[in-house]
Amino acid sequence: MLLFENSLDAVFVSDADGTISAANKAACQLFGMTPEEFRRVGRAGLITSEELRLSSYVEERASAGTARGELEFVRKDGTTFIGEATSVLVDNPALFSFTIVRDISDRKRAEEAVAALAATLETRVTERTAELEAVVREQEAFSYSVSHDLRAPLRHINCYSSILAEDFAEELSTQAREYLSRICSSTNKMGKMIDHLLELSRVNRVDLALEPVDLSTMAEQVLQELKETDGKRRCEVVVAESITVLGDRILFMQLMGNLLGNAWKYTSSREDARIEFGMTQVDGEDAFFVRDNGVGFDMAYSSKLFGAFERLHGAEFPGVGIGLATAQRIVRRHGGRIWAEGAVGEGATFYFSLPVYF
Repeated sequence: MLLFENSLDAVFVSDADGTISAANKAACQLFGMTPEEFRRVGRAGLITSEELRLSSYVEERASAGTARGELEFVRKDGTTFIGEATSVLVDNPALFSFTIVRDISDRKRAEEAVAALAATLETRVTERTAELEAVVREQEAFSYSVSHDLRAPLRHINCYSSILAEDFAEELSTQAREYLSRICSSTNKMGKMIDHLLELSRVNRVDLALEPVDLSTMAEQVLQELKETDGKRRCEVVVAESITVLGDRILFMQLMGNLLGNAWKYTSSREDARIEFGMTQVDGEDAFFVRDNGVGFDMAYSSKLFGAFERLHGAEFPGVGIGLATAQRIVRRHGGRIWAEGAVGEGATFYFSLPVYF
């Protein structure tokens, strides 16, 4: 009885016909009624006429002997509130119900406010994402257009420089010929940079043609081609078997070519060069890796690895700094991520994860 009277929630005892035989102080305060008024209006008088959930609530209590749910209640003054009602049927010796009602209107309003805020934020994020994607597409289209348009004047510069060097060699001084040689070398380098820029821009422009791709076979093919281009190189190659992923075959060939090509390039000074492709776990995440024992890099500059035209090594190694930026875009387009670990003089390992593999 003390628990009944001192409960902070409204508590009722109802007879089988719905008459409220007892109501505690919290119930009287919540509904603004006296015990006599509760008996007069009955259990049905506490529920709004528009409440459609009542029938299923009553059916559940009848079949299971207990029920819990949210219902819309009405006070004596006509105001309504959402209450969480827990009711138990008791048959001892006559059938009656013991019901607890808790006002959850504030909680429901807070939930609705949070839901509305979440919907607003989701809309804003969607709009902002669309804006950013449009900007990225515009930038890529601009880069592609500019890179493509630069090819023609660059070819002209290279062509006329070659004509001067070949047809007027006897009329030019040694210094002039040296200048022309530098011009040709620079235009060739710029041509390669343009080609790589176009390659980078295409990654996000092409539609993905997803299919099972055997990365192990692909790695062996890339490494075999690298060996054929430099037959004098001695390099131990280790490729794990049967690593298959779901992705775009052309883009993955580009990815493996960039990562293994990097490993081949930066192990060129090692007599005991070693390159490995395989699969492992990093912090509980499945990851593929390309590992080498080459010159490595300083982890302090690892944030620059995947930036376009960012290079951590000098002219002793060829390249323009686009390969890893392209690799990152390819992995991201497939929903994965790429990262690297290394140390100066101790080699490097490039990891990438993908959401689907076999």
